[in-house]
Amino acid sequence: MAGIWIRRPIQTLARAMGWILAIALALLVFTEAVAFGANLRGKRKAEGLLREVRSLRVGPSTSADVEPIVRRYGAEPAIASSSDCPGAAQSYSIWTANRMLNLLSMRYPLLDRVGLRPAGASAMILLEAERVCLVYFGVGSRKTAAGEYLEASTTLTRAADDPHLEGLQYAVHISRVRDTRRIAVIVGPAASVEQFQHAFDYDFSCLTRFQGCQAVCEFMPSAWLDYQRYRRTHGWELSPEEAGDPYCKKLGALP
Repeated sequence: MAGIWIRRPIQTLARAMGWILAIALALLVFTEAVAFGANLRGKRKAEGLLREVRSLRVGPSTSADVEPIVRRYGAEPAIASSSDCPGAAQSYSIWTANRMLNLLSMRYPLLDRVGLRPAGASAMILLEAERVCLVYFGVGSRKTAAGEYLEASTTLTRAADDPHLEGLQYAVHISRVRDTRRIAVIVGPAASVEQFQHAFDYDFSCLTRFQGCQAVCEFMPSAWLDYQRYRRTHGWELSPEEAGDPYCKKLGALP
């Protein structure tokens, strides 16, 4: 009899532990599903905003082209200026992200472990005399719970002498400022069709990947290859960080 009574508490405890594990597993799966859904919505919002912005051109596009975008995203007039467009009379700022989930992720970094990371896309449009004089599009995401951030952006400028262009009509810059790694593409008024396409060739697939985005090159694959070509042309090596990044495609033997 004593053996029976001993076995019963053990069986009860085992049953309770099984339920606890099952509930914990179900909660984990549910949390990951919520995170994936949130990241997927963020990805689709970024893709939608990109489609809108890439339809604009500095000079030819007018306020009539911008107004539908402003209405669709509920953008409010912003106070903005640029040395490339000092006479801007109108400016609009757009940001697409799930503010609540981003806030939760930033406040509780451990949520990174279930795939939830702050991410979002933004745009800035400046107009002068009813014509678009500057267009900016950018996307960003946190890389790890340690607080590293990745940012990618494209700027269309009307200033042929923009110092960021370095005398060209298309330039790709990669930099690190503190805990933020950036890839920035600047496009001048006389850029080629191919250069314009490369400037807006974004890939947001890493936003829905469980481990998230790990390198800025993932956001802009074509611009990243252009960056390598430019450095190769000038006889410059990639930095050890760039050359050793497993997430970045290498130029190899391509021209």
